[in-house]
Amino acid sequence: MITFLGDIALLNSGISSQYKPDGDYMANFEYVCVDSALRPTPGKINIASPYIDFQSIFGCPPSALCVANNHILDYGLDGFERTVSAIEDKGIPTVGNQTYWYKDNVCILAYTLFCGEWNGKNIVQFSKNKVKQEIDEAINKGAMCIIVNMHWGIENFSLPNKEQIELGRWLIDNGVDIVIGHHPHCIQPVEEYKKHYIFYSLGNCIFPSFNVPSHYDERGVAHRKYRFKWRRWNNKGIAVKYDETCNKLIAVDELYFGNNILKCTKSNVSVTKYISMNRQNIRLAKIRFIFRKYWLFFVSNSFVDGKVFDFNALKSELRK
Repeated sequence: MITFLGDIALLNSGISSQYKPDGDYMANFEYVCVDSALRPTPGKINIASPYIDFQSIFGCPPSALCVANNHILDYGLDGFERTVSAIEDKGIPTVGNQTYWYKDNVCILAYTLFCGEWNGKNIVQFSKNKVKQEIDEAINKGAMCIIVNMHWGIENFSLPNKEQIELGRWLIDNGVDIVIGHHPHCIQPVEEYKKHYIFYSLGNCIFPSFNVPSHYDERGVAHRKYRFKWRRWNNKGIAVKYDETCNKLIAVDELYFGNNILKCTKSNVSVTKYISMNRQNIRLAKIRFIFRKYWLFFVSNSFVDGKVFDFNALKSELRK
């Protein structure tokens, strides 16, 4: 059995976990391990931190870490390569930059819909031709189970969008057994499609609030501060337990990250709870999304850096 965790960015020291996965596990590694000598990628939010050993948090190292996400190229190709080296130097395989064979007949792939290209070269970016080729290669090599991690969707939106639904079903139609989604930073519903599961978003696993310089120019000068003070819905996540030997979903564990500690709030929850989330009213979901977006912005930029409110952040937001 392998357990899939959500987005992880080990940005703080002293992080701990009372939740210990039962056996093998993997997660989405959503930051870059670099020093200040590297120049940040211009025009985006750049997240970096020294590498923190997963074994010190979870009691054992992960079976693999997914590096297909919108932050893995925050410091360019050099930053990407240094991050992969930092992970693999610990004996942990990466998936996204390469096909990962978890076992002789279990293939795991990973892709992002955002910021996965560098100077015209596809590093971890999703493209149907590339994905179809890699799925077919895995099947030809004897894969009995194919798992795909997808970095997609809209941040803080509680439902999958049309693109997620179409791509998730396309993956199942083309031979994938289970789809594991990341990026929205909140839990999204699960769909059962043709007797296979599409987890549109597992939510955050360990992702502390952050306050970083961002939107660098070509000279390496930051033009604003970007802050995120996560709310309760961002601190919730689920862990997916999957038996790859028989392509069977076992259950999910419900997690919560707060005060630098990851806890399990409920174990072995039936997936039907998350399938039923699909019945959410789309209009109410959109209203909730607008509230979340602006409430997060207001809270994140209030009482920071000696200011009651950072109006420079508001000016930048209005210029979008």
